[in-house]
Amino acid sequence: MKKILLTLALLFSVNAVYAADQSGGWYETLLKGLRTKVQKKLEARNRVSAVAAVRGAKQGADAHALYWKGGVSEAAQKKLEAERKQLADAVQLAVDGDNKGAKAALEKFVSGNPESVYLQDAKEALEKLPSEKPAAEETPKPAGEKPVTAAP
Repeated sequence: MKKILLTLALLFSVNAVYAADQSGGWYETLLKGLRTKVQKKLEARNRVSAVAAVRGAKQGADAHALYWKGGVSEAAQKKLEAERKQLADAVQLAVDGDNKGAKAALEKFVSGNPESVYLQDAKEALEKLPSEKPAAEETPKPAGEKPVTAAP
């Protein structure tokens, strides 16, 4: 019976050490995903090979010039890239262990980009951050010990 209990205790302690070692895994996975291309999210699943349409009065300088309807404009692409970089920097702080800085950066991202594609990821990362531990107070001395005073 002792051998079984000892084996179970050893098994649980090894599992606890392994779980503690994997604490930053979620943030590392999120950071890896942010570093990959986002273009696949924004492109339409079905590509149209040919489109015929009548253009309206706002033709621009050249009436025969081709243009693409839909898609992601350059301004939107730049905005998405800036949002992705801002969120990646905040997640990098969490991976590096700076929870206070990561929390501030994530809160700034959420408040600054309320309609971002990455808003849900930022909120989830903010929820998963470990809470700040209160500052350690001075440990009181045991009641049995008397303070040592210097003799005059």
